[in-house]
Amino acid sequence: MQLTKNQASKLVATLAAALIAGGLLAGPAEAKPEKVRICHVDEDQRLIPIRVAKPALDAHLGHGDLLVGIDVDENCQPLDLDGDGVPDDIDNCANVANPAQTNRYGSADGDACEDLDGDGTPDVHEAEFCLSVSGTLAEVRGTPTCSTDPGSGNVAVANGFGAFAVVSGTNSTGTAIGFTAQVFVSGTNSVGIADGVGAVAQVILGTGNTAIATGDNTRALAVGGSNNSATATVNYACAGNGDSNETALDENLC
Repeated sequence: MQLTKNQASKLVATLAAALIAGGLLAGPAEAKPEKVRICHVDEDQRLIPIRVAKPALDAHLGHGDLLVGIDVDENCQPLDLDGDGVPDDIDNCANVANPAQTNRYGSADGDACEDLDGDGTPDVHEAEFCLSVSGTLAEVRGTPTCSTDPGSGNVAVANGFGAFAVVSGTNSTGTAIGFTAQVFVSGTNSVGIADGVGAVAQVILGTGNTAIATGDNTRALAVGGSNNSATATVNYACAGNGDSNETALDENLC
C-alpha cells in the first residue's frame, strides 16, 4: 500500500515519539553549566584541584578556595609567571625573571623592573642613570651624578642627562628625574624628589621632611624642624622653620 505524504509524516512522528519514550532517541539536550577549575581547601587545609559549576563559584571562593591560573597553578602551587623560582605573591618583579630579588632602592619594585621616569624602559637599561647607596656608587651610566654619606642608610638616584642627587644625614632618599634635575637632601628620614627638566628639590636638616618638585623648572624647599612638606608643581614652594608645616603649589612658609 502506498502512503500519502501526510500519512508518511504522521508515521515518522509516531515512530520518533515511541523511540524517545523507550529511551532509544534523546530529546533536546539541556545545556550543561560551565565548569571552572579551582583548588578546594579541604577539612585538613589541603588544596585539592577540582572543577565546579560556574554558578557555585562564588560560594567556593567565599570559603577560601582558589582560582587556578589566577591564584595558583593547575597543581595548586603558587603562581610563578616569570619562572624565576620566586612565587608571584612575594616576587618584587613578577613579570621579569630575577631570582636574586635584588632591591637596592628599597622600594616596592626590584631593580630588574624599576622604572623611575615611567618611560617604559627599566632603569637597568637606561643610558643616563646612577645609583648610590650608603656611600657606595653602586651603578653609573652616562652623565648623572649620585652621592651619599657612607654607612647611613641613604639612597641617591639620578635618571636623566646631567641629573644630580646628593644625600647626607641618615636614612634619607633623593631622586632626580629629568634633564639636569637636581636633589640635595640632608637630615634624618627625609625625602627629596625632583621630577622634570631643571627641577630642584632641597631638604636642609631636620627630621622627616619632604620636598617634591614636579614639573619643569619647579623648586621645592623644606628647611629644619620636623615633618615639614613642600610640594611644588608650579614655580616654587617652601616649608620649614617649625614642625608639621605643609605647602603646595606656589606657597612659602619659610
